[in-house]
Amino acid sequence: MPIPWGAILFLLCFFGLMGILAVIKARRKKEQAYYIITGVAFLMFLVIGLALLNQALLAFIVLIVVGIFSAVMLPKVLGLYMQEIVEAVQETDVSAPLRIRDFLSWANVIKLERMYGFNKTMLIYSLLTTGGLAAIMLVFNILGIVTPVMAVGYTILGGIGSIIQFHYQIRKVVKQNTLPKD
Repeated sequence: MPIPWGAILFLLCFFGLMGILAVIKARRKKEQAYYIITGVAFLMFLVIGLALLNQALLAFIVLIVVGIFSAVMLPKVLGLYMQEIVEAVQETDVSAPLRIRDFLSWANVIKLERMYGFNKTMLIYSLLTTGGLAAIMLVFNILGIVTPVMAVGYTILGGIGSIIQFHYQIRKVVKQNTLPKD
């Protein structure tokens, strides 16, 4: 079976970018918990590197460590995201019109939830996330980094993941009545 270099390159780029963005966010917000995300990204980068060097056993051990580390730290990371959402709720002016810049923060979700309700907002958010991921996968497919099957698979998995993430994080804030009512 040939080595899927496109998938390997994609994963290396993804984990590298994820780690860099987490470091930037950690420095900007002065929050140490973002370094957890950087650590996971670095370890996944290491797993891929070890696998490329034919160190399957060592790669597997590091992968198990990453899984355990991620499972242990998940509540802290999710709590951090919940804190971000609560802060965004307090800072967002829901009466202001929706701007493109709002889509780079939680402000878009908060404004959409006020305008359309939770279920429609979840649908809009999931479609936007899936559409953005599909566009990225299309570019990667054109560049030969991923195959069409991989592009479709990543898009579907990303869409499902976005629904789960959105539902867990936003629904919890809505149920706690953190979002202000008009």
